[in-house]
Amino acid sequence: MIIIITLLILGLIITLHEFGHFSTAKYFKMPVSEFSIGMGPIIYSKKINDTKYSIRIIPIGGFVSIEGMMKIDKNDKEYSHLSIEEIEKYNKEGFISHPKCEQLVVLLAGVFMNFLTAFTAYLIYSIIVGYGFMGAINGFLNGFIGTFKSLELLITGKVAANNLVGPVGLPSIFKSQIEQNGFIVLLPLFAILSINIGILNLIPIPAVDGGRVVFVLLEACGIKLNKKIEETIHTIGFILIILLMIYVFYNDIMRIVSKFV
Repeated sequence: MIIIITLLILGLIITLHEFGHFSTAKYFKMPVSEFSIGMGPIIYSKKINDTKYSIRIIPIGGFVSIEGMMKIDKNDKEYSHLSIEEIEKYNKEGFISHPKCEQLVVLLAGVFMNFLTAFTAYLIYSIIVGYGFMGAINGFLNGFIGTFKSLELLITGKVAANNLVGPVGLPSIFKSQIEQNGFIVLLPLFAILSINIGILNLIPIPAVDGGRVVFVLLEACGIKLNKKIEETIHTIGFILIILLMIYVFYNDIMRIVSKFV
């Protein structure tokens, strides 16, 4: 039961984050090829107009595929099957062809959704327990500042990296909190996780939203970058993030194993 609750909360947070990207991309008429809830093999999908909406088997994660993150031509093997007219249309309508302000809005919309839904969760919690609007503001600010302090401790080495908790370790935290405070505690837990994901996506490293924002700002300042090199950098960043996730998963599993040894 606790595992299901944890997965649902994580899935909802990430889905709302991706919905921020999706809704703003659609608003600016950027071509969105897929909006997926979950990762891995597809369980169900349906194509509406030019967008495929899918549900995938792994309930953690999700993504939005916005076309035209870089210009393409006939020399790109991946797009060699397209006609010259299709390639021109792709480059004309894609993400990169839109004004920099629109690109920034789309890139930051996921983080905005994280912060908005976190504040909403704090507000509902504060109304239920009797603090109201000011309680929501205090809760949000404390969660925001607390996340930055945790990052500072991690970066400076005052907290070891093996203290990081991932999806495997979260259910035990959820369980202990629910036992102490009841199911109402799920609201602030949702809020703090949403803030964490929002702030982590703002860090200016490749593969996350903050990294892409940096590249857009550099171009806005007149610094032209090779898009293929940029995408390679993002790919390397993505691989490093996957390795970090594996490390966190390993720590979670070792904590569970140590309890039985």
